[in-house]
This record gives sequence, C-alpha cells and structure tokens, in this order.
Amino acid sequence: MKTHDPYEALASAIVGPSIPTDFVYAPIVDEERIEPPYGDLDAGIRELVRWLYDEGFNPSDSGDGSKAGQMECAVDYPHAFMIVHPVSHLIAEVERLQLLVDDRGDLEGWQIEGNYSPGGPALIFLYQPSPN
Repeated sequence: MKTHDPYEALASAIVGPSIPTDFVYAPIVDEERIEPPYGDLDAGIRELVRWLYDEGFNPSDSGDGSKAGQMECAVDYPHAFMIVHPVSHLIAEVERLQLLVDDRGDLEGWQIEGNYSPGGPALIFLYQPSPN
C-alpha cells in the first residue's frame, strides 16, 4: 500500500510533474533515469560521477576544476550537482549521500549542500572547496 506524502503533493503543485532540463545534462526524462555521458566529463571527476550514479543519484553537472578561466561557468574546484526528484526527498538524499561519502573514505574535506528554490528543482551539491 502506497503511503500519502503531503510534501510530494506540494512539490508537484509547485514544480509540476516534470524535471527542468536547462542543465548541462538532464538526468531524468519522463521519470526515467538517464546515465551520464561519462566520455564527455572531465577526467578528474568522471569516476566520482559514475559512483554517484551507481549509488542511485542523478548527476546533472560536474567538473574537476581544470576548465576554470576557460569557460564562463566553470569553477576552480571539483564538484558534482545532482537533481533530486521528487523534491520532497531532498533532506533524506543529502543525509544518505553524507553516509556514503563517510563510508567511501577518500572524500575527506568534501562538502555536501542541499538546495531548493521555489519553482526550481531540488539539488545536491558535492564539492571539494577551493584552497583559495
């Protein structure tokens, strides 16, 4: 029996049934997860993105920091954004990612943030802070 999630109804009313696709990579199309184009990703972040996808996350944009200064939107630190759908799962997914990062052991110092803006998608941002 499916339980009723009141936050799901609110999220659907705000965002609608579809995921915004104005990201570099749209990981969910018609409720189906789409595997990232690993060959197109920066070499220094590719395996992390593969791990995130394998763990059930929906990576949408990433970079290893190597293109900072070459691309207008590029930053100088490794990062990966993930879309959370439905948006009502944002907190649970942030907590789940933290547990996985802790268990993994090689991402010490990496930060995790969850974000939701009305009318937009819910996002998780995993990044290694810039030393600058």
